Amino acid sequence: EALSLSVGDPVRAEDVLDAETEGLRALRNSGWPDAQLTDRTVTVDHADASAEAVFTYDPGVESLYGDISLESARWRPSFIRRLSPFEAGERVSAAQMRTFEGRIEALESVSSAVVRLSDPVSDAQPQSRTVMVSASPSPRHVAEAGFSLSTSEGGGISGAYKRRNLFGGDETLDLNLSLATVQSGLQVELTAPHWRRLGQALTLEAEVEREETDA
Repeated sequence: EALSLSVGDPVRAEDVLDAETEGLRALRNSGWPDAQLTDRTVTVDHADASAEAVFTYDPGVESLYGDISLESARWRPSFIRRLSPFEAGERVSAAQMRTFEGRIEALESVSSAVVRLSDPVSDAQPQSRTVMVSASPSPRHVAEAGFSLSTSEGGGISGAYKRRNLFGGDETLDLNLSLATVQSGLQVELTAPHWRRLGQALTLEAEVEREETDA
């Protein structure tokens, strides 16, 4: 059903190649993540102006999701599992694996991530396979400093500090300090993404400010 070719359609090379890709994608998203195309044969009968296309796939091992294994101690395993779009025991989908990988890479504390399946351990089908997650962290500490000079506000200095992945759940602590002739202040913000559930964030803010003017 995934193939878009139908009896009576014009024979076009582009349509044949698209159907070949659609068939492979359907297999990889339906429990056969290691499926490969092994052969494609298109036979044309010029006598009646017809053609037949045959695609041969090696589906590999029929696979189900197993446990999620995090290959880093920087993040809480429970937090990473919360980002997964699948449950253990479901049929493996390559599209879901890419979604999971994208969600991890979108974290403030992650610079890159790879999500893959463990190798099959036997010929048994279907087979439960562990989901392996490896992530490279972004710099944990970021500091900035600046200086300003204004004829109306006077001179001042500013500084900022960011601390990523504070408690292992991609929490970010931001501190911003400014000291100037007229206005000084300190801002503190703590953000926790995917707090308690996917897509829900918790943000805590505090600010103190002092302003000294002629008025």
